[in-house]
Amino acid sequence: MLALGGMVLFSLVLVIVAMANDVRVDTVVKAAVTEHRDLHFVDTGGGAVSILDATDGDLVMTLSPGEDNFIRGVLRSMARERRSRDMGRDIPFRLARHSNGQLTLTDLATERQIDLNAFGSINAESFVRLFSSPATR
Repeated sequence: MLALGGMVLFSLVLVIVAMANDVRVDTVVKAAVTEHRDLHFVDTGGGAVSILDATDGDLVMTLSPGEDNFIRGVLRSMARERRSRDMGRDIPFRLARHSNGQLTLTDLATERQIDLNAFGSINAESFVRLFSSPATR
């Protein structure tokens, strides 16, 4: 019991120290961006989602209903945050590949960034395909 109490106390101290120093668990390691693409995701009805290049409006890809559920889940999460802040859809999302191999999606409206590699290589790969269009930056 004494050891268990010690572990609880130690954990509590770690949390207090982390909060006092503004340590965030969801902080993304910063590495140089080697490639990025700004994208708009547009519901086109019937469950389809069009992915557009934000620079020129060209169609990058269309997700058919029930396809690419990881991309849809990530976008739902980010769209929910935009709605809670009463933000529109005009500002794009930035997909970025970093020098350390990290892949991130940043909502340029809310500045929320998601490390896509944290969900496994198969899920991250679904976003990598969005770089393959000729208009990639």
